[in-house]
Amino acid sequence: MKIIQKDPNKDFIILNVSDPQLSNEEWGKNHPHPKILTDTLTALIHRVQPDLITVSGDLAWGGNVLSCTRLAELIDQFGIPWAPIWGMNDNLGGSNYIDSMGDILQSLQHCLYEKGPKTLGAGNYVIGIEEKGKIVEGLILMDSHGTEYYQNEAGETFTLCAKLWPQQLSWYHEQVKMLESKGCSDTTLIHHIPIFAYHSAFLEAFRHDCNPLDVSLEESYSGACWNDGYKDSFGVCHQSIASYHNSYGNCAEPMRRHPDDDGMFALIKECGSTKTVLAGQDHTNNFVISYEGVTLAYSLKLGAGSYWEPLLNGGTILRVSSRGVEEVRHEYVKIEFHYEIL
Repeated sequence: MKIIQKDPNKDFIILNVSDPQLSNEEWGKNHPHPKILTDTLTALIHRVQPDLITVSGDLAWGGNVLSCTRLAELIDQFGIPWAPIWGMNDNLGGSNYIDSMGDILQSLQHCLYEKGPKTLGAGNYVIGIEEKGKIVEGLILMDSHGTEYYQNEAGETFTLCAKLWPQQLSWYHEQVKMLESKGCSDTTLIHHIPIFAYHSAFLEAFRHDCNPLDVSLEESYSGACWNDGYKDSFGVCHQSIASYHNSYGNCAEPMRRHPDDDGMFALIKECGSTKTVLAGQDHTNNFVISYEGVTLAYSLKLGAGSYWEPLLNGGTILRVSSRGVEEVRHEYVKIEFHYEIL
């Protein structure tokens, strides 16, 4: 476990960004996407003055070493501790790619990445935020892998986003107990592919007479589209939730469902430590819902890689006090851009 010190005289600020996902070609000469990414990240850092930057996956197109290296060097040059996890697209680059990129990350001066136990995937590790000798917040970073094959009741085989493995759930339980032994009673799970509970929470919180595809970002903050008991929710759901659907489709019309829940949310509630869960993957979803005592949050996407909604560009802020995470909010960055590639 890596330890970062918190100044007791102020809150500790975590800036999470997600899904930069540029290709090697996009980092080439005159392409607009690296500038959009760089300008967004620079604006975020200047505005929020983070003590730690986390990246919730899809650092680059899978297998694109140049892209991933460029991103890592860009973040590292700000001189702020930062900690990434791998996303679905990263994992599609293969284990050798992940392992070699892990070596590069660990060689950077300010990167806190750890490869973690190989039996769990890659990049499962813990960061403790310490104030006056006590860990006030534990960050549990977990690899949610790539894709897996599933078979439905009709015997049809198809591909869906992977789930957390059973051995990872055991590891998570061990980390919570370890942190509790050090006096830490508040933890945050940072992963890439949203756990199954994101779908359950959205169905419970969002009004069924509203079409999520028609709700604007501004409307999502008004409370009008949320059921009673969930009026403090905010953010949109403009695409399928990856843990429930395949990679495409209308979030209001469920498509292909995983055969079962991985059990992570039940374990979170049983342990009682994790109050905040942060995910990426679904670039045009950014809802934040307090569900059964746990805040389930999508991070804002960083930049224009792959696909994006410019209004959802930016990062997500976790404000940590001596009591743990006190606030989750989005910081939007408006970027002027054009798509003329010379």
